[in-house]
Parts: sequence; C-alpha cells; structure tokens
Amino acid sequence: MPPRMKFSKEEIVAAALELTRKQGFGAVTARDVGTALGVSSRPVYTAFSNMTELKGAVFAAAAQCFEAYCREYTAKATGPKYKALGEAYIGFAREEGELFKLLFMSDHTDIPCAETVDLGFSQGVSLVGLATGVDDEEARRLHTEIWIFVHGIATMIVTSTQRWSAEQISRMTSDVYAALVAKQEKGEIG
Repeated sequence: MPPRMKFSKEEIVAAALELTRKQGFGAVTARDVGTALGVSSRPVYTAFSNMTELKGAVFAAAAQCFEAYCREYTAKATGPKYKALGEAYIGFAREEGELFKLLFMSDHTDIPCAETVDLGFSQGVSLVGLATGVDDEEARRLHTEIWIFVHGIATMIVTSTQRWSAEQISRMTSDVYAALVAKQEKGEIG
C-alpha cells in the first residue's frame, strides 16, 4: 500500500510556485519544496513520480497565473483590447518577474507540457485580425512582430535594464502597432 500523502498535489504545486516566485524556478528541488511545507522531501515523491512531473505542474500553474493576469487586466482596460494584452504581458513581467522568466525566458526542453501551452499567442492573433481585418496568416505575422517588440520591453523591465513608466510603455506600444498596421495597409509588408 502506498504511503498516505500528507499534502495534496495542489498544495505541493502551490508551495513550489511560491518558491519560484521568491527564488526562481531553479529553487524548485524536492528538498526545498519539502522545507517550504515544513517536511522532508518524501511527500513530493509520494505525490509526483519525479521532479520533471512536478516542474511540469509548476509550469502549468505559472501559465494559469499569466492567463488570469491577462484576463483581469484586459477586462479592466478601457482602450483597445490588443494594446491591453501587450500591456498585461509587460505588467506581468514587472509584477511576477520570476514567473515571467520561467514562462518566457527559460529553456522548456525538459518541461513536457510547455509545448502545449499557448500563453495568449492565439488570443493576440485573433485580436489583431479583429482590429485590422487581415487574414489569419497576416494577423499571425503582425502579432509576432509586435510581440517581439513587447517581449523586448518586458525583458528589459524584468532584468532591471530599463525602468520605463506605464505612460512611456503605452506610447511606445501604440507607436509600433500604428506603424506596423500602416505599413501593412500600404502593402509594404506581406
């Protein structure tokens, strides 16, 4: 008979997620998760067959945090939803730096579920298509180009390279979006 679990998988993932928030994903070891729970590493291995499984669950939980953050941010936004999605991406980097690093600045090779997590990309493509009227392929290309720019801003913020204000970020993202749409309308891209 397997040993009785003191902690549920959800409690273990929550502890590992909090550890990631405070110390980064590298801090997620069975020993440190156990310490965070006030026990040995045994409950981790009782709930999960290995650390890869736990890390996949933590990645999925971080993705859910990101998606919830974007949903809440865009729901409150008064401007264009697509712009709000970009601002949410940057805001998540500012407020949840270690989770942002895990989701968008780390190697996902050893995280099985990572390749199936969308992280808002299709929502961005859809919003570009709705805002511009372009087909899906063109919307995907426009979104990719804008996402690269927004990702650069978010990366500079999460690494403390830059400390732009919300107003500066809003102006920059509006300018780039308008420029790309104008170029697309003139047939200069595509």
